[in-house]
Amino acid sequence: MHTHELTVRMHHTDAAGVVFFAQFFMMAHEAYEAALEARGAPLGAWLREAPAPLVHTEADYLKPLRLSDRVRVCLGVERLGGRSFTVSYAVYAQREGGWELAARLRSVHVVVAPGIGAARALPPWLRDALSAIGPPEGDAPAAPLPPREP
Repeated sequence: MHTHELTVRMHHTDAAGVVFFAQFFMMAHEAYEAALEARGAPLGAWLREAPAPLVHTEADYLKPLRLSDRVRVCLGVERLGGRSFTVSYAVYAQREGGWELAARLRSVHVVVAPGIGAARALPPWLRDALSAIGPPEGDAPAAPLPPREP
């Protein structure tokens, strides 16, 4: 599992002063990039060789996040397939009583051949980096997605 912290900034919020739903995925992706970077697989370096576009996302929004909230994103690799992988995220807001679960997200990625777009096997170095992140813990989505292998 990997943990990443950030602060809600004005550009994350909508006119009502709460985090706009799409920004949860921006925060999750920031945590995902940090997790890969910490394990020697910076996203920019490997995307040229093994892009892994999203094929599915889902989210449950449980509590609003507001400007200046301190946020903790915990992510884990829920599933590693031959050509795809699933990442689960639990997004917490720091409150007076501790960390409160604000959202759960999940993303499914498929590795494709650059320039062609056909699904291909996960390269060993990418499988190693994702394995090093480890499984989700705590309030990350617990129910596995049905197997999807494009």
